[in-house]
Amino acid sequence: MICFGVLRYPPKRFADWGRVTNRVLRVAVLGSKQIGVDVAKAAARAQGDTSLVCVASRDDRSDPRNNYSDFLRQRAEGLPVVVAATSGEALDRLVGSQPDLVLVAGWHHLIPSSLLCQVAMGFVGFHYSLLPEYRGSAPLVWALINGESRVGVTVFRLTEGMDEGPIWRQRALHVQDRDSVGTISRKLGDVAVGMVPELLSEAVSPEGIRWVAQPEITASYGGIRTPEDGVIDWTRPAATVANFIRAQSDPYPGAFTTLDGLRMTIWECRRVDMPVYGVPGQVLLVLGGNPIIACGDSRGIELLVVQRAGDCERHAASDVCWSLRTRLGTGPS
Repeated sequence: MICFGVLRYPPKRFADWGRVTNRVLRVAVLGSKQIGVDVAKAAARAQGDTSLVCVASRDDRSDPRNNYSDFLRQRAEGLPVVVAATSGEALDRLVGSQPDLVLVAGWHHLIPSSLLCQVAMGFVGFHYSLLPEYRGSAPLVWALINGESRVGVTVFRLTEGMDEGPIWRQRALHVQDRDSVGTISRKLGDVAVGMVPELLSEAVSPEGIRWVAQPEITASYGGIRTPEDGVIDWTRPAATVANFIRAQSDPYPGAFTTLDGLRMTIWECRRVDMPVYGVPGQVLLVLGGNPIIACGDSRGIELLVVQRAGDCERHAASDVCWSLRTRLGTGPS
């Protein structure tokens, strides 16, 4: 269930940051992936004295999460879309459109600090955490790995520090048992897009956008993750393993183990609450064709969807021939 409460910290006004008066607000979007397209469409639909002057992206077809074709489609339908070959070119085209406010969504490339001060109302980002928690990389992945029961979206102003800028709004979402990083990301995307009209309405108001500072005392940071970080450690508790798997499912490369010495990605699983006893990584029993794997706390994980190395397709775990003698790789050595 989505909680639409607004979270604010003790107010601090950033009155030195400009606002635009007596003319239409020129809005630009710097983005990629689905959230970048959706924020651009929301900005184009916004009512009032705003005008979408540029949607800058880059050719990121090497990223499986890309939404390159949709950006081109939006350009064909009349949005002022620029799909650049490099992030530097995208930034040049964006600044060249002379925006008053830039919305940054799904953009994971460096924005030089020299550009942040060239836009009167600044660069405003959408970060998938409740800042100041989970600043940095892969915030939603780290939150799910850590078993957080609540995640969220923060709209904040970009500054030179990593996700340290002041906050405009936050909205929270409760994590459901069957959620994965993909389902939660889509829910958070819907929440973020829904915040765009209110943000632009406040931007053109007489007072402009009201910002509040982040409390440094509760700040935390997430590091960059690579596909090789997805190796499963079956010696951990079952709940920890289940969170680890769902945190790295679609659209990410997936958590993986080894079967007969070959990599096997686990795309879906569920916890087994009954006590089970065995060596971590061991197939203890097979229920309806699905293997139950022992974890380190005498609880198990039922595998539901898997993909073996060299196989282009995913399969129900019940399609794999399992033996009670099977033992999966137990993680980093």
